[in-house]
Amino acid sequence: MHRFLTSLAINSVAILIATAGACIMLFFLVFAAYLALSETMAPWAAALVTAGAALVFSILVLIVARALSKRGPSEQDRKRQRSAADLGELLGKSAHGFVRANSPGLLGGLLAVGFALGFSPKLRKLLMKLL
Repeated sequence: MHRFLTSLAINSVAILIATAGACIMLFFLVFAAYLALSETMAPWAAALVTAGAALVFSILVLIVARALSKRGPSEQDRKRQRSAADLGELLGKSAHGFVRANSPGLLGGLLAVGFALGFSPKLRKLLMKLL
C-alpha cells in the first residue's frame, strides 16, 4: 500500500509539473502571436485577434471533449456489463434464498467462521491440510 501511495504521489507531482509547463508554453505562444501580429496591425487589433484565436481554440477543445465523453460504451463492453449484471442478480437471488432458508444463528456462525478464516493464515493452512 505504501508503494502504491508513493507511486501515486510521484505521478501526481509529475502531472502537475507537466501541466504548469504546458500552461507557461501556451502563454508564451499566445504572447508570440500577439507580438507577431502587432508588427502588421495596431496593438489593440493584434490583442483582439489573439484573444479571438484563443477563444476559438478553447471552444474547439470543449467540442472535442464533449464529443469524446458522449461516446457510449462499445457493444462488447455493454455485453460484458449485462453479463455482470445478470451474474449479480443470480448471486443475489441465491444469497437471498440461502438467508431465508437458514436460521440467524447458523448465519452468524458462518459469518464468524468466515472472518476467522480470512483473518488467520494459520487457521487457513490447518483447514487446507484437513481437506
